[in-house]
Amino acid sequence: MNKPDPDWQQWLKANHGLRMDANSTAWAQDRRELHLSRYRFAAERVAGQEVLDAACGTGYGSELLAQWAASVTGVDISADAIGYAQVTYASANTRYVQSPVEYTPFDTGAFSTIVSFETLEHTLAPAATLREFARLLRPDGCLIVSTPNGWGYTKDHFFDIDQAMFERLLGVSFERWELYYNNSGSRRGYSRQAGIGPLAELREGTAECLIAVCRDPKTGLDGGARETEWMLEVYRNSMWRHRQFQKAWKRFRRWPLSLLARHWGWQGKTPEARG
Repeated sequence: MNKPDPDWQQWLKANHGLRMDANSTAWAQDRRELHLSRYRFAAERVAGQEVLDAACGTGYGSELLAQWAASVTGVDISADAIGYAQVTYASANTRYVQSPVEYTPFDTGAFSTIVSFETLEHTLAPAATLREFARLLRPDGCLIVSTPNGWGYTKDHFFDIDQAMFERLLGVSFERWELYYNNSGSRRGYSRQAGIGPLAELREGTAECLIAVCRDPKTGLDGGARETEWMLEVYRNSMWRHRQFQKAWKRFRRWPLSLLARHWGWQGKTPEARG
């Protein structure tokens, strides 16, 4: 790891909520360990492989995988994230490419393993994303993918993915998969059983995050059909979220202003305090 210069450190600070570097003490230890544990889990399965780290973010995970893999390609839609990765986590067998995960520039069957952690909830086209992963994998390849398990909507999550939805999405593009729990042991409402293990062996509570190890990719779309299906899914899901907003707006619009103020805690607060 190369220490980023002050400008990159400022960028990392400004993007703290979405772009993390799990090797930086700027984040809580339990959150850092949760993210790093996934990459260690994947690293045990990539020896000698040509690996794609899809939505690689700042590149700390790509660098970890590269210690075992033959080569690692990290892709992310953010040019800044790719720039940070190139400065901070470059190595002889890593490369970083700016690209959306839903529609990449790589050839069909280019990779033997794909790793993609905490990605599906951030895209408006999770099904297209998984179809693209299936296209990029060789027939005997493996996808290792994770998602938060029923965390609810956040400012950065388009979807609230739980186990049932996760498996429905996987079934579009893969014939079989194994599920694992991934827990920090510190998040309220979830299992205190920290670490990673087969989901069937979770002794108590609910998995905080889910990891799927997927095999037997289904034959995917190619050519122009890939882009068309991706954009259609984005359009459908955007309209679905828009209609949800419309329903909520109509409901809240009927509330008296004083009731809204109490509900959101706005009474007596300046616009600046309300954010």
